[in-house]
Amino acid sequence: MTEKDQIYLLALSNIKGLSNRVLISLLQEYKTPHNLYLNFPLVRIKSAKKKAIIEYQLKADEIIKQAKETINQSNKNNISIICSEDDKYPILLKECEDRPPFLFVKGNYNPNSKKLIAVVGTRSSTSYGETFCEELSHKLRNFNVGVVSGLAYGIDFHIHKKSLDSNIPNIGVLGSGINNIYPYEHQKLSERVMENGLLISENPPNTPPIAYNFPKRNRIIAGMTQATIIIESPLKGGAIITAKLANDYNRDVYAVPGSILQHNSKGCNQLIKNHLACLIDDPSELIEQLELKDKNEKFEDSIVNTLREFKSETEKLIYELIQKEKEISMDKLQQLTQINFPELSEVLFSLELNDSIKQYPGKIYTL
Repeated sequence: MTEKDQIYLLALSNIKGLSNRVLISLLQEYKTPHNLYLNFPLVRIKSAKKKAIIEYQLKADEIIKQAKETINQSNKNNISIICSEDDKYPILLKECEDRPPFLFVKGNYNPNSKKLIAVVGTRSSTSYGETFCEELSHKLRNFNVGVVSGLAYGIDFHIHKKSLDSNIPNIGVLGSGINNIYPYEHQKLSERVMENGLLISENPPNTPPIAYNFPKRNRIIAGMTQATIIIESPLKGGAIITAKLANDYNRDVYAVPGSILQHNSKGCNQLIKNHLACLIDDPSELIEQLELKDKNEKFEDSIVNTLREFKSETEKLIYELIQKEKEISMDKLQQLTQINFPELSEVLFSLELNDSIKQYPGKIYTL
């Protein structure tokens, strides 16, 4: 995306009452943020929101100026802006209708290079939950996986720290701007995350920690990951919100059970009881269920391809596209091949039957 389009995208996102879902839909129709900005379809917006849009149009020059300042600020701090159509935008998050139209990111990691799992829990963690974080990180250290959490106190802090100690790439999803790490005491931890991963926020770099933004960021954590693991949580809190969102997005959800007498285990126990999460008491189970691949596993694609037999040229084309992209959605496959959905579904099903490909939640395909 050009810098001009970035400016107009940021400006459009400041329209009060315009949801991410509607904005993304309009962007798909009008092709570019600049075109949408110049031809904004006021007549299609509910009357309750028209006043906000008219006020926005009257202040357009000021809002454009603010957008330019945000981009300059980002560039000075080595913060990138990626829109939902970019290749580096988290591929699973693209499947979520309420995804942010753009993200601010900083670090050294491609979020689409490995499978990602979210690990979240209470801010008031105990030695029980902290020990599980350590065991989970130890088990995952030899597998191609990245860990996503929220850089908060408690479980978030411990899973970030322990997984980084095990050289597992990390992604920290912030409720504040990237230049305003919260809590402040986790500044050094955030620097470690960026060395071997990414910081992500949908908020401009200097946004302070505002309570409203923290539950919002949970949809990013749940949406960009294949599975969410809840380690210690009371009946209410951010971790339970994240579990609900993950279920809504058709992602796998796991919860670590605990004593019925412990406040911090009541949320996990209830998720398991209500069949909203699978019980996990051994990290090895997760590796098997998510079919994680060993870091040292060698896979000779060219040899396998030579030996593999395809029923048609279409099957071969689809297989090679999945091989090239590593992970790809059915929608993107359709866009790249222009094969109609019924035929594409049939080909994908055939490839699944002979174990050539695997399907994951959200109709994501990989080898």
